[in-house]
Amino acid sequence: GAGPPLGRFRGARWIGGDATLVQTGDIVDRGDFARDLYALFAELRRQAPVSGGRVVNLVGNHELLNLIGDLRYVSKGDVEIFGGKDLRRAAWKPDGEVGRQIVEEFEPFAVVEGTLLVHAGLLPEHAALGPEALRAALREALAEAAAGGQERSRLLKSHGPFWVRQFATGAEGTVCPQLDETLRLVGATRMVVGHTQVDEGRVKVRCGGKMLMADTIISKNGYPECWRDGSMRKEGCAASRSYVEVRNGSAFAVML
Repeated sequence: GAGPPLGRFRGARWIGGDATLVQTGDIVDRGDFARDLYALFAELRRQAPVSGGRVVNLVGNHELLNLIGDLRYVSKGDVEIFGGKDLRRAAWKPDGEVGRQIVEEFEPFAVVEGTLLVHAGLLPEHAALGPEALRAALREALAEAAAGGQERSRLLKSHGPFWVRQFATGAEGTVCPQLDETLRLVGATRMVVGHTQVDEGRVKVRCGGKMLMADTIISKNGYPECWRDGSMRKEGCAASRSYVEVRNGSAFAVML
């Protein structure tokens, strides 16, 4: 058997007080320790409200891939920590240790203090549904996909909020007006995304500060080549432990 999760983080305690912590998805497929990380975040989600805080986990495209059984990015060590292929498969079912969390407790996006946080991006055509209707539609689509539904909603496909890259890679003259419309529709002033890595390892600003790309290759276990000395010259990437802090209406990139 796999034994209980949280071994690497046992005893972890929420120290964020009344702050809100948003993790932007893709906990899995970033090395070997996804099981413990899901257990850690479940514990933090439980603890934070006691002191008035909140922990929000967003769904990423790799959560979606694992829910539907696409395991091409899963490491051998990840499978071993779950206790083997069969136990890992069971853990990712809609009623399993990890799958239940994602389907029932993770959010497809969040708006916190005027900031829209979403794994990949949110197009105006989807934002036009309205936040609550869109959230409900995405949750339903995830649950159906996790249960083995063959006809997947367009919301889960390449232009949906777990996959779209045009905000990160498209010409600003094209994508910034789209971003403005999305922000208007959801009542936010900026959008923070993960999904598309910033090879320089620093939070990247687009659209005059209305978009922040926050994937700075934070996983050392998943991308060790980007953490080595001279990695930018040798590998074309340089990682960092970074996050975005939103305070009093302003956003700051913090590098640890």
